[in-house]
Formats: sequence, C-alpha cells, structure tokens
Amino acid sequence: MNIFVWLSLALSLLLLVLFPFAFSEVMIVGLAKLHLEPRIAMWVVISVFIGGLINIPVTRIKRKE
Repeated sequence: MNIFVWLSLALSLLLLVLFPFAFSEVMIVGLAKLHLEPRIAMWVVISVFIGGLINIPVTRIKRKE
C-alpha cells in the first residue's frame, strides 16, 4: 500500500482518540462558567457521554409497505 494511505489512516485514528478529550475539556470549561465545581462538571460530562450511548425509543411509527 501507499505510504499516504497508512499516514492518513494513522492520523485519522489519532484524531478519533484525541477528539473526545478536547471536546470534554470544552464542556468542562462551559459547565464551570455556570458556577459548577470542576469535579461536578466532570461527572456531568461523563454522564452525557455515557447517556449518549443509550437509545430508548419513545414511540413506534407503523408504516405501510
């Protein structure tokens, strides 16, 4: 394979790993501006990430095929 393919794959994986850390830092700073303690803000951010993994359907739409 071409070296460009390997470099782009490695960069993509690195960004995929580092992006949540940067995004969570932005969320913690925003929650701190709401006068939350940093420890509580961190738990809110962790809860948001974990809650985002859970999908509970509210209603079911019946379709005619």
